[in-house]
Amino acid sequence: MSTPELVICDVNETLIDFSGLGPSFELAGLSPSAVPWWFATLLRDGFAVNLTGGSVGFVDLGRRALREIAHLSRVEISDAVIQSVLDSIAHLGVHPDVVPALRTLLGAGIPVVALTNGSAELARSILARAGVPVEEMDVVGALDVGGWKPLLEPYRSVVHEAGVNPRRTVMVAAHPWDLHGAEQAGLLGAYVDRAGAGYPSFMEPPTATARDLVELVDIIVEL
Repeated sequence: MSTPELVICDVNETLIDFSGLGPSFELAGLSPSAVPWWFATLLRDGFAVNLTGGSVGFVDLGRRALREIAHLSRVEISDAVIQSVLDSIAHLGVHPDVVPALRTLLGAGIPVVALTNGSAELARSILARAGVPVEEMDVVGALDVGGWKPLLEPYRSVVHEAGVNPRRTVMVAAHPWDLHGAEQAGLLGAYVDRAGAGYPSFMEPPTATARDLVELVDIIVEL
């Protein structure tokens, strides 16, 4: 394959570093190690709603997920504390490899779209504050183009809007479920294995894998 016509990047955990929520969780009486648990709970409920034809916002899902993990952790948590945790999302940063990796893609003349299951406006704000050149790329909310990933429609919609070949489009994500959806939609997958957890054997392996986004982008540019 020649140089990709388009790279689509997942946002939450792939670009934005959710470990920055740790201090807010501590102030709420929760362990910082509960952040991945909270995010997985949020995704679980979001997937269930979207896969059955419904729609619910990221913040509402996050609020419910916080209540659940606080209850299971036997922690009393007030509405005000929950709101404080959710408000802190707007102040998150990105992983250190994000800005150089995206600059490499854009410098190579490869268009980039950030596709998020959350709010496009919030994602754009976080990325811009972190130094990501958002003025040179698009930031799209999956709910605005067919529903949450890994439904096939958001991937296909972005590809259609860009007027590119799906087989020359690469989806970059830190989540195997996201890459699985993209591959089922006809795209190529590139996995940034931030946690070092490997890739599920029951899913079609991605086209490229690396522990670091800069390394992964170097592979993508040479595809």
